[in-house]
Amino acid sequence: MKRCLILIGNEGVRNTSSYLPGVSKDIERYEAFFRSDFGGAWEDDEIDTQNYGWTAEGLLNTLWSRRLDRLDYALIVFAGHGYAERRGEIYFELSPGSEVALSTIKTWLPNQKMLMIADSCQGYLDEPLSKSLTESIRTFSAGGRIRDSRNTMRDRYNMFIERMHGREKAFASAVSLGECANDTSKGGLYSRNLLDLAELAIERVPGPTVIPMDIIHSDVRQRVSRITRYEQNPNLTLDRGDNYPPFLVL
Repeated sequence: MKRCLILIGNEGVRNTSSYLPGVSKDIERYEAFFRSDFGGAWEDDEIDTQNYGWTAEGLLNTLWSRRLDRLDYALIVFAGHGYAERRGEIYFELSPGSEVALSTIKTWLPNQKMLMIADSCQGYLDEPLSKSLTESIRTFSAGGRIRDSRNTMRDRYNMFIERMHGREKAFASAVSLGECANDTSKGGLYSRNLLDLAELAIERVPGPTVIPMDIIHSDVRQRVSRITRYEQNPNLTLDRGDNYPPFLVL
């Protein structure tokens, strides 16, 4: 199983209205989670360490390089600025002045399985437009759980990916079309609840099992919608088939 993890953060410009203070917290927590056994036991050679300053060309080249190495599965996490066109196209500002559409990213992975998690706005724009760690990382521990080996957890995660159809692509978004994502100094509302719920499951859900993205997203959607009085409603879509990728392995 050849897989890659790409974390992309765009905080905006400090000391301006575009600055998102929670992005760095989100990126740190996501990386800690996915490196842990419970997040799939991702290893150094599977993770691209450039978390900021991405461009569309750089992302394309990175994915192309991975594909040349017979990539099977890509996990891409984005935290930062985004928007949507009224016709439904979703865009991510990878860095000030460089943006890319969700549909374009999918074309860069034509035969690969993919999960993309995006904590960004999808407020409507009629035309495409670009504008320009003090808290410790929360650790993911097993508590009193009798843990399987890291290799066993990794194999369980990989086997779940193998059950997916050859080109399935899941997109987990912090918002629905036309909505804005809430960001705080503690992180994006969706990402914070997603990772908090993963921690809770680690403590309380008996293993061995794998929790797929659709199951945990459903609970997070309810939380976020309730907290925001239904002004922010996370959304999850899947291209082809009905097997969602794994999120949490126990």
